[in-house]
Amino acid sequence: MILITGGAFQGKLDWARKLAAREDGEPVIASDEYAGAEEIVHADIWDQFPAWVKRRMEEGLDAQTEAELAQILAANPSLIIVTREMGCGLVPVDAFERAWRERVGRLGCFLAERAERVYLVTCGVPLCIRGEEAPC
Repeated sequence: MILITGGAFQGKLDWARKLAAREDGEPVIASDEYAGAEEIVHADIWDQFPAWVKRRMEEGLDAQTEAELAQILAANPSLIIVTREMGCGLVPVDAFERAWRERVGRLGCFLAERAERVYLVTCGVPLCIRGEEAPC
């Protein structure tokens, strides 16, 4: 699995498309917060990860999230997951919004621990921060 993170509108999905390029056409993208596990398992790229987390929290399904993520990763180990950096900026007044941001961050750590590579994309420039291309 590859994890791509960065701020909003920084070119993360464009980088994911380059990584998932296919000779037989466009990569399959699960890009809706309503994407189910079946759709995600058959996708090349899973976009809008934070929106999926928010929906699960709103539906009261958050307790099963790590287990479901582990099942998705086991079924689709080559999945490219696009998430968003949510810790830089104003802290929301709304308690749910704060909890959602924290949950996305913690799940990002969960995913990064399991990722073969992690990229940070800023201004359209990808930087490998974990994996064989990482500068450390």
